[in-house]
Amino acid sequence: MKWTFKNIQKKGENMNKIYIILMAGLLTTYLHPSATSPDSDVAAINTVSITNELTSAFVGANGLSGVSFFNYTVNNNDIDGYDLTITSTNSSQMRRSSGYDASKNGTFFTYTISHESSGGAATESCSSGTPGGTMSVGEDDLIDDGSSLSSAITVEYATPNEASVDCQYNVLLDATADTTVFSGTMADTITLAISNK
Repeated sequence: MKWTFKNIQKKGENMNKIYIILMAGLLTTYLHPSATSPDSDVAAINTVSITNELTSAFVGANGLSGVSFFNYTVNNNDIDGYDLTITSTNSSQMRRSSGYDASKNGTFFTYTISHESSGGAATESCSSGTPGGTMSVGEDDLIDDGSSLSSAITVEYATPNEASVDCQYNVLLDATADTTVFSGTMADTITLAISNK
């Protein structure tokens, strides 16, 4: 009985030692630091679309002044902003669709555009606030009143503090009075191209 009892006691001591070793192992594992690094991919967006296009405008004795030409809407989330290039197929002229002749003044009239409200920034409305940043064309602020599309105009939008979401701008049309144009349809094609900075 005595021998058996001692043997059982030794077995118990061994069990205690095993238990202590297991606990130490678990504590060591538990104390190791762990980390996770979740991320979220935001898709690149870079679009421009034209809406509310002018369907007809008659230049005559009164000319055209501040007529809404078209609206364009920008969606861009590039951190550096974007460049928007506006070009005219007919070099800022409304030309007779049939029978245009550069030597016949009556087959075309010249127009200019404006991109600013009175003395301020471009007329814009954004569905997600108004992105701050710098918008310029060349040395001027935005597109000056009376800008000609005889060559491409590039509007530069830089250092935004948030993405441009559904930002709409209004472009206005101006033309001097001209009663010498021939009858018929006068037209031009305006193209807008957007690229990340």
